[in-house]
Amino acid sequence: RGAAAASLAFGLGAGRALDKSLSRLPAAAQYNAVLQGTLARRAPASETLALIDEMSRARIRVAPDAHAALVDAQPESDVEAMARALDALARNPAGSAFGYCAASLDRPPTNEARRRRALGGYAPPPADARE
Repeated sequence: RGAAAASLAFGLGAGRALDKSLSRLPAAAQYNAVLQGTLARRAPASETLALIDEMSRARIRVAPDAHAALVDAQPESDVEAMARALDALARNPAGSAFGYCAASLDRPPTNEARRRRALGGYAPPPADARE
């Protein structure tokens, strides 16, 4: 893809200055620039997901801001689109950085005595007098 693809993704045409600037960036930065441009111009989901799959095959991490932009770009009412986007991100090397800690959290104790012991070392939550 490279600089020419990034030029097209941003809708700027393949200008020499842009080509020169993008060619100096590492491949990961070029791919993430193209991904951001693809999302900014609201390209079809198939194009965006194909780019993420290409990045995953090349072991190029989706940048956190591009990750968030992809999730934000999904229609709220389209659960299938969100699932496809999250699935593509999960296959990317960066996918393991998001949501990993939540999988290892213990559930709070259901027994009241155990709950008090578990929370005994923490300060009580502040009182809230708002109405």
